[in-house]
Amino acid sequence: MLGPTLKGDRVTLRPIREEEAEIFVSFLCDPVVTRFMGSVMPITLEQELEWLKKESTNPNTVLWGIEFDERLVGNIGMGINWDRGTGELGAMLGDRSVWGLKLMKEAGQLARDYLFTHLPLRKIKGGYIDGNGASQRAQERAGFHETGRLRAEYFRDGAWRDHVFTELWREDWEKQRAELVNESACSSQIPGLGCER
Repeated sequence: MLGPTLKGDRVTLRPIREEEAEIFVSFLCDPVVTRFMGSVMPITLEQELEWLKKESTNPNTVLWGIEFDERLVGNIGMGINWDRGTGELGAMLGDRSVWGLKLMKEAGQLARDYLFTHLPLRKIKGGYIDGNGASQRAQERAGFHETGRLRAEYFRDGAWRDHVFTELWREDWEKQRAELVNESACSSQIPGLGCER
């Protein structure tokens, strides 16, 4: 299913429109963009339209487009295993002109907060191909921790690279949110809160 519109400070997560499929085809046909993705094969517009139609009606997924500066720059979504209470998060920032702006940090936090707030999930799983520093940093900033590796799983940039698995437990997310609330209250210097100084 397509997720609801979520507005952050710099990015907006919103439903992807059918006419935007062509934008994703251009992203997925760029070998620099797909370099650290599981599949590096270019796709056709028909394939992308079929995928978008399938995912937008699938009750086991939540999918958003990532909008920045009034243009679509990527997507983020999650496949859900309702029986296990888990979800697997995936994301792509396909517009290379916005790389390095740390947009995925905010997009990941918006998606993560929505998913834990609105769905009965115990944990969210993620992952990246070793060497993808941007994905690693974005996941770490969102609170994900490495849980394991498949050694030498993908051949990228002339070398076999590990597939790194990550996850974020609901309890850890709740603890992070409580710490942010405490930091905010202490920084506002409200008398009588008992903040450590």
